[in-house]
Amino acid sequence: MDRAADAQALSEFDYLVATGESRVGSLAFGTDLSGPRCVFPWVGEEGDAEALDLARMIESVRELDTVEELPQKHRRFLLRGSSLGGSRPKATTVCDGQQWIAEFGRADDRSPMCRIEYVTMKLGEQAGIHVPSVRLEKVLDQDVYLIDRFDRVPNDPGYRRLPFISGLTILGAHESESSRQSYRGLADQLRRFGSEPTQDLQQLWRGMVFNILCNNNDDHLRNHGFLWDGRGWRLSPGYDIVSFPQVGTERDLAIVVGRNGRRATVENALSNVASFGLSRSEGLSIARTIQKFVQTNWEKLCMSNGFTALEIDRRRTCFIACDEELLGT
Repeated sequence: MDRAADAQALSEFDYLVATGESRVGSLAFGTDLSGPRCVFPWVGEEGDAEALDLARMIESVRELDTVEELPQKHRRFLLRGSSLGGSRPKATTVCDGQQWIAEFGRADDRSPMCRIEYVTMKLGEQAGIHVPSVRLEKVLDQDVYLIDRFDRVPNDPGYRRLPFISGLTILGAHESESSRQSYRGLADQLRRFGSEPTQDLQQLWRGMVFNILCNNNDDHLRNHGFLWDGRGWRLSPGYDIVSFPQVGTERDLAIVVGRNGRRATVENALSNVASFGLSRSEGLSIARTIQKFVQTNWEKLCMSNGFTALEIDRRRTCFIACDEELLGT
């Protein structure tokens, strides 16, 4: 947006009315009471903002990665609304009558990031983590990762928006405070505002344990979500779950795990297990089951999704067995 505006200073209102229909959650904005519409007064109305397939998106992403100024021919992308956030190029697309978020690779990727996220999400799903449907497509010989938009429900005509908030919102926290917030804090809010706290607290425990066991250290508060079901907030399906190779001898997650801070061990997680409505033996049993599944299946899942032997070897430290004595590995 800033590149398209050239030297013009944008206000908060400019950003709001430019976000478009694809923004996360149930809010959309417009300049008057006629309803939400995407407004870019500094962008020419050239081309069809919606008629963009994945191949044309990839071509544009490749070009935009290498330029400083936003070419006029690519300003039509802005008419679709703002990015969905994160460090990677994303766009909303439609497949089989459902909205999906498409995530693209980048020219400077040293690893196949789309496949890595896809495999981690499928591994989590098979280990009992609640995640949306995900797909991996090949377009112009490049991976495209697709994740189901769980904040949109088909509603003829069009789609119905579901109210969605992040962990930052449910905790009333500022972005700068994220690393000082905790899984226990999220659990507390589910007990206060959740419509199905017992079920969701156990799912939150499972998600935290899985993040520890696959070294997903990008579990900041924006990567925890909640959906309104009409009675209260429910823990959303997991998203942005990515395994990262371990650096150093110890692991940390992005938010506090237990009494030993952000240290990513199951023992640290167990120090707060009562906050999730579980006994120590129940929490440990769940962790052992997830650990056994991860250790048995991560490599096979990588192989079946086209990882080379070298790429698999690079991912080995993601799944180093932590708490070996505790988990019985």
